[in-house]
Amino acid sequence: MLLDHELARLCELLALTAESMGHAVSPTAAAMMAADLSMYPLQALERALQRVRAQNTGKLTLKAVLDQLEALAGRLAPSEAWALALKSADESATVVWSNEIQLAHEQSRGLLAAGDKVGARMAFIAAYERITTTAREQRQLPTPLVSIGWDTAQRQEALTQAVSAGLLPMEMAAEHLDRLSLPAPVFNPVALLEGKASTTSEASPELKAKLVQLRDFFAKRVNRFTRAQVQARAERMALGRTKRATAQAVQDYQQGGAR
Repeated sequence: MLLDHELARLCELLALTAESMGHAVSPTAAAMMAADLSMYPLQALERALQRVRAQNTGKLTLKAVLDQLEALAGRLAPSEAWALALKSADESATVVWSNEIQLAHEQSRGLLAAGDKVGARMAFIAAYERITTTAREQRQLPTPLVSIGWDTAQRQEALTQAVSAGLLPMEMAAEHLDRLSLPAPVFNPVALLEGKASTTSEASPELKAKLVQLRDFFAKRVNRFTRAQVQARAERMALGRTKRATAQAVQDYQQGGAR
């Protein structure tokens, strides 16, 4: 909610915007529009009014300001939002979307996983329209969210584009880049699931030992011999060979003494 001095500034901006578009608004009308817009941040309203002056023709209306606010906040049309939701299924891709798209996507995820893409799209669009309608009635703008992919090059490009388009605050993008600037993987997860503790030179001895434990855990799950079981069996076999050799040597000695 805007403070009193911010409301006064907004009334002034509304009057100046209307004048720049070739007409005037009364102080009462400007105050009414300002009250309807008072739940939005003043900085966002200033940007929206700037775009209204640059792009709109005719008289200044509340809808014109709200439309520009939505565009600046990244509220997409249902079909565009669906395309972005589909892109989020790509684990390599970093997607900058909104809480509204994410909520609608959750409504369609089950159908999409079952292979019903048409039904999933219909469910998504119905949910998205319901969510955005409620948000408009409550004067709420979408909140930017980031779905991180493992491809670092795509990640940086997606975050940079979102910042340039004004869809993502610089601080939020920098947080994701810093948090996910990790070293290269030190193990091969696919090989691990196959029962092979495959590591790189960067893996510490402690991590390598842990990976061996994990490999043994998965080996038990698929009824394979663990490393400890294989080693114990090898030791038993070696002990058996030693016993047999010792027994044979004793027997040979006794037979030689008897002669």
